[in-house]
Amino acid sequence: MTIEQAYRKGLQVREQWMKSKDKASLQVTFDNLGLPGDIPCAKLTRDFVRDLRGRWMREPGKRPGTLLSPSTINHRLSMLSVLLEVADLPPHGVRHLSVKGSRRTRRISDGEVAQALAWCAAHAGRQGARALADMIVLALDTCAREGELLGLVWANVRDGTVEFVDTKNGESRTRPPHPARRVDPGGPQGPPCPLLGPESGPPDQPVVGHAQGPRALHRRRVRVPPPAPRG
Repeated sequence: MTIEQAYRKGLQVREQWMKSKDKASLQVTFDNLGLPGDIPCAKLTRDFVRDLRGRWMREPGKRPGTLLSPSTINHRLSMLSVLLEVADLPPHGVRHLSVKGSRRTRRISDGEVAQALAWCAAHAGRQGARALADMIVLALDTCAREGELLGLVWANVRDGTVEFVDTKNGESRTRPPHPARRVDPGGPQGPPCPLLGPESGPPDQPVVGHAQGPRALHRRRVRVPPPAPRG
């Protein structure tokens, strides 16, 4: 059995993969193994995988001047373990890298948020710019992932809160907006963030209208408020 065949079979028989809501990431991990799809799984011996791990440790990371993180390498090693398991072969036995001290501390700054929203405002005539600005505000206010935002429909927006039903961990959660957003919808600022007003579209229609066009929120004249202070 080749690794490509083992991967396709794993998507059909491995329960964790079958239930995964992020199959795109599985595909990316498989593609980034750097191996031809027709290589036999039997070739994934301890020595072969150990050499492969060494090559990954020298592979450049996403940002200039960095290398792949231990977590990324460990994800790839786990992928190989699953492929061997699906092919009914012994595990490769190569240890995962330690992730101690590799915790990421990079966070977007208030200045970067303001810059992103300013760009969207300056390019409001470009397709998707206004919808992108609303997504930025919603993401910061609710700590939602991209897939959760794109899957949000107006039926889940009520009473100043938003309920995310289809989350990555399989559990629904309800989030209020940031306290700084709680302004009077009828005040001089006009309609604020979409989370604070009544439903603004059909219950089954996406809040961010990616299916009907990325400017859905702009067509509803939803105003993008300035970024809320965080601290």
